[in-house]
Amino acid sequence: MIAGFRLYLTVETLEYLQKGGRIGKAAALLGSALQMKPVLEIREGGVEAKERIRIKSKAVAHIQELVVQETAGRSRIYLGILHAAAPEEAHGLRPILWLG
Repeated sequence: MIAGFRLYLTVETLEYLQKGGRIGKAAALLGSALQMKPVLEIREGGVEAKERIRIKSKAVAHIQELVVQETAGRSRIYLGILHAAAPEEAHGLRPILWLG
């Protein structure tokens, strides 16, 4: 299961990515000014920026597309939806991502 594990996420603010050393101060300042909502992937312990998007709803839609692409043709998948203080948004994703 670990080999096929993927975690896609977007963040409301770049502040904590900068504080955690994932992005530089200049990138955080510029990204915040442009209201960037990066789509990130965690795979094999590393964090990779998949896309840089300016609108949160588009970032979430892109994550949905990634999930559909990653699961296409698979007979068995395990899918979880996580949130940090956004239960309504997470609950809204359930019918969209229900693949079975």
